[in-house]
Amino acid sequence: MFARVALKLSPEEMLRILSRLRFWALLVTLASLFLLPLLLSGQGLPHGLGVFAIMLAVWSGLVWLRSRQAWPVTEWEITLHLLADTALLVWLLWVTGGSASPFVALFLVPVGLAAAALPPWSAWSLVALAAGAYSLLIWWQPPHAQHGGQAFFMHVMGMWLTFIVSALLLVVFVSAMASAVRRRDASLARAREQMLRAEQLSRVGCLAAGAAHELGTPLTTAKTALADIRQKAAGDDELEADLSLIDEQLEICRNRLHALLRADGAAQADPGPLPVEQWLQAGLARWRGMRPAATVHAEIPSAAAGCRIRVDGSLTHSLLSLLDNAADAGAQCGDSALQLVVERQSAWIFIHIDDTGPGLSRADRQRAGRVRFSGKTQGHGLGLVLSHATLERLGGQLTLAQREAGGTRTTLCLPLVETVGSPA
Repeated sequence: MFARVALKLSPEEMLRILSRLRFWALLVTLASLFLLPLLLSGQGLPHGLGVFAIMLAVWSGLVWLRSRQAWPVTEWEITLHLLADTALLVWLLWVTGGSASPFVALFLVPVGLAAAALPPWSAWSLVALAAGAYSLLIWWQPPHAQHGGQAFFMHVMGMWLTFIVSALLLVVFVSAMASAVRRRDASLARAREQMLRAEQLSRVGCLAAGAAHELGTPLTTAKTALADIRQKAAGDDELEADLSLIDEQLEICRNRLHALLRADGAAQADPGPLPVEQWLQAGLARWRGMRPAATVHAEIPSAAAGCRIRVDGSLTHSLLSLLDNAADAGAQCGDSALQLVVERQSAWIFIHIDDTGPGLSRADRQRAGRVRFSGKTQGHGLGLVLSHATLERLGGQLTLAQREAGGTRTTLCLPLVETVGSPA
């Protein structure tokens, strides 16, 4: 089913192609009106060639005016266009020698276009008209038809011109078809990827809701057990510090679950545009509470600090997840220190997260975030998938690149709320 759709041009695209073909046909005809007298050594032009040029110019002008209208283009209309073009071609053959005209092969052009881009009934209609007209030209020779001598020379020249025109038509039409195939293949690939990602996210959402309900009881039990342990460990300062850290992490988990289960969705509400520096500082403070052993150095230049971006809860979750991934990657090489650099380019903000981990291969960088994939031994790849979807929803994008000094650079590209543009 996908192959059939990909190989078929839309009626609008067909109308544009036919308009270009008629334009070039008119140029060739006008050039012939000037060049043929020189080739014919003073003899007259073929009878009716000038009339053909006028009819083609009028027809092209009418089609151009139609293309400026808002009416939808249908396959019926394109078929009528091709039938009219075939009728014009019959006149051209009549004035250039009838069935002996070197331009007879041009009958195949409208037939080929209909067969490649229109329903079968359209192609058969063109076949019937072209075959019927050709048959009539065989039995009804025009009175000016000539054979031999100068007429043979003109026949050879006409064959040469037909070859040139046919080659140009082939390149134009096949190029348009190939371009349409590539666009549709890319569109189908993106649609399949989005459907797969949507299915994964829907499944994850259902599992997350169920897990949130189930984890409430274990967390409450853990908090109660922790209180008992603290009573038993009273006086042990070192153990008390560890228990305080555990208590903080349990509190973070409980708060996240409450935010997830909150029926009014307030935790995910869009607070509106926020300055980049304010949002990043709040996110980094939150992440440092979750990863006290990791360090991150942030560089936010004054040119970017005051820029405002659209922020919601999911974007903050994406930032925390990407920081976690970077810290885990660095930890594999014994260094979990991160570098966060903010850069402004025109109407966009780029947030670079640099780690010192082992890095990812080119193939892994291309698929990471688009399908479930993780470079960590016990990773699930959901963080990148969710982050990729969040950035796209906010009009940005997420990219991964290999650093020259080693490690990976993760870049969040976000549009500024005051301006509209495209990332470089």
